[in-house]
Amino acid sequence: MSEFIIPVAKADLLKRSVSNAYVVNDVISVRNLRNYLPKSQRSLTSEGFTYILHEFDTLFCVLHEWQNVDSGIKENAWHIVLKGYEVCVRQLGSALESTQTGQSVLNRTEMNTHRNALKMHTYLLCQFVDMFENELNANAKSAVGANAGRGRGAKGGRRGDRGPSDLQLCMDWFIECEKAVSALDQICRLKLDKLWDPPVAEEDFINLPANCCYKLLEDRDMASNANIRAAVTSLLATLVRRYGHSIACSVKLAQLLQCFPHMVNCLMAIVRSFIEDEKLTGVVRELLKEICSYNGADLERDSQASQNFSNFLLEVARTYPTLAQSILPLLRCRLDEEPYQMRNCVLGLLEK
Repeated sequence: MSEFIIPVAKADLLKRSVSNAYVVNDVISVRNLRNYLPKSQRSLTSEGFTYILHEFDTLFCVLHEWQNVDSGIKENAWHIVLKGYEVCVRQLGSALESTQTGQSVLNRTEMNTHRNALKMHTYLLCQFVDMFENELNANAKSAVGANAGRGRGAKGGRRGDRGPSDLQLCMDWFIECEKAVSALDQICRLKLDKLWDPPVAEEDFINLPANCCYKLLEDRDMASNANIRAAVTSLLATLVRRYGHSIACSVKLAQLLQCFPHMVNCLMAIVRSFIEDEKLTGVVRELLKEICSYNGADLERDSQASQNFSNFLLEVARTYPTLAQSILPLLRCRLDEEPYQMRNCVLGLLEK
């Protein structure tokens, strides 16, 4: 069996990069995609989660032809992918549970089959989230620009009512994203290491659900949704506990805070959950150290990042003063540096 190698770019799956790597052979035209999707649905129903081994090409072609495919086909494909992932959670969980209790042992063929099906499912689910998010946000920005041109009386919507857009969704995208992230969390809670030899899940696979979380947090509306934020926080906690994702998580969350003002409140909610619900205070300490390590000269050139960091650290100090005190030695040097926001932040921390 060929091995599904998680690609850097979608086009990489159209050519064989290494021997024995999976490659998409059946490139389906836009005209025929609508006729192929029902077959994928029937295969899922009759075969279970391993259906993806021979239906991957059809669903991948929706991604490949995204700009030319209408919203109905995108939604139909999404529902198949999400349903397939939910089936994968149950059936793969049952198979791995049987090996844990000693009822059965996965032979090498079964291990390869389950591993490839898992990677294909996860890649598709995360790619669909990424593509929908990119298009919805691009359309939202276009709608805002169009409304601004029409004056203050114009109205624009979010998700359900986006204004002028080529992508009109019948589904509630917030609910769909919550389902997807929850399914990813359930999968990652399984003993997936057993599918690899040696038994360590590959980093490229772990990065798929992690990057899906970070993608959603970039979106202010998604990050402000309590249910989605809770699902993302739970998934990140699972990745930290089971797959050693703590340092990467701290670095990425700091980068998001640097770039997006809405992350001040969102990240504070994640920190609160990490400390109080997940008992992951160590990850929060790593995050604070990462923020403190940012170069003062770089922050001087990026006033928004300085403001974001300052606001967040002051909020941490108000909520967890002892934790904030622990990073003061790392911040005292900011009193002699620009930008002024960080100087004021240190003074604020000293007052606490």
